[in-house]
Amino acid sequence: MVPFAQANSSLSRFLSANITCGIIGFIQAIFIARSCGPVELGIAAVISSITPLIINLLDIRLPDLALAELSKIQTSNEKVESLVKSRGFEKGAPKSAIIAGLALTHISLALAAFIVSFGATYLMRTVLFEKSFLSNLEPLIIATACFATSAAFAGSYFIVLQRLSISAIALTRTQIFTAVLNLLVTTLIVSMLPTASGIVIAAASAALLSLLINVAVLAHSGTISLLDINAWPGAREIFLILRAHKNFLFAGNLYGYVKALHRGADILIVSLFCPQLVVGLYKFARGLTDNASIIIEALQRQYMPAILILAQEGTQSPGTKESNGELKNFARRSMRLGLLAGLVIFTVQYFFLNYIIILFFGAAFAPAAPAVAIFTIGALLMGSVNIWLWPWTLAQRQMGLYARAAFIGTIVGQYGLAFAFFYLFTATHVFSFSDTTSSLIAFALGHTLVYPIHYWIAARTLMHDFAEVPPHQKLNQ
Repeated sequence: MVPFAQANSSLSRFLSANITCGIIGFIQAIFIARSCGPVELGIAAVISSITPLIINLLDIRLPDLALAELSKIQTSNEKVESLVKSRGFEKGAPKSAIIAGLALTHISLALAAFIVSFGATYLMRTVLFEKSFLSNLEPLIIATACFATSAAFAGSYFIVLQRLSISAIALTRTQIFTAVLNLLVTTLIVSMLPTASGIVIAAASAALLSLLINVAVLAHSGTISLLDINAWPGAREIFLILRAHKNFLFAGNLYGYVKALHRGADILIVSLFCPQLVVGLYKFARGLTDNASIIIEALQRQYMPAILILAQEGTQSPGTKESNGELKNFARRSMRLGLLAGLVIFTVQYFFLNYIIILFFGAAFAPAAPAVAIFTIGALLMGSVNIWLWPWTLAQRQMGLYARAAFIGTIVGQYGLAFAFFYLFTATHVFSFSDTTSSLIAFALGHTLVYPIHYWIAARTLMHDFAEVPPHQKLNQ
């Protein structure tokens, strides 16, 4: 067992690293906003909007599968060779065969996403953009934007595996070094080219460097042997890996479709109903909130391995009530703290957020203040629940249930309530806001309300099942 007391030991290190990276990201966001303005930011967001959509359609959650496999190895203390053999490999297969096979598959998916998204974005450019911006959309810039998101997707596999593969010190050093390098590259490129093209080129350069750094760190840890061609699994072995987890991967791909409808398509939807200025402010508000979720990210980095291993113990030991009780207690504490933090932060934002945005980013971004406050509440809710719900879902192999709950939340929130709010706020002017701010509030509310609907359905069912049915029996059903 990996108790939470042990996980607490290096929490301060993760918090310090994430706060440092959050400050670095905040400085980077200020520089981009002041150098380019909301309109250029909106153009860059729309250029890059197709690629996340394609990625989510192709994503089968391979990083999460690899993380679950690593935690299973650490929990059961089995030899990796026997685990590999049980999946259909020959005796003596390299210990990183499963991880390397999934990595190669994940990189292939990233390459496919780049090719498909480039073609789709180029063909749809006359629909996505106003005529005055079409002349700036050269094929090379579109390709660069698609590469930036695809490279970030490829790198996500290696970042996730670091949670169970390297020490906390090495993990935080890698995180800070990557953030500093990202800031330097972005500052250099955007200062020379303060346009949407500069934002896209900077994002692509930073994503490529981050990918190379994280691959090198993971390879150095011995978890994966991508640099050793002889250690690469063949096509048959990769097929056996995927076939052994076909149910998990199918449900993971289903969840990818749901994410495509939620976080993959939101900017695209806003761009179809609103001008580029609103798109830029929406992207700014969502990006600023994502960057500010430093404490949540630190908690997730620190506690997810412990929660995942505890949940694995619950599935492997029928009578292990201690692990289950510890998980439930952690879930309750997490949700209470998330609610308290949300109330405090929302109160501070209500009085000071507008002044903070004007001070650091300029008056052009002030209309986004209400949307930033709404996205912040959503981020806190997502973090306080998903920190335990996601590893719990992985351990119980209940990805299908999680995906169905997310689908219901997305349809009701982003495609039902968002458009209802958009019509209500912009057509009836129920609030004394401008059309720009009203549009931002409507789409931010719809995006955020996905989380409580999704998590209420998933958590209610999972916790009921966990209490009523022994996990090992449910896994064998």
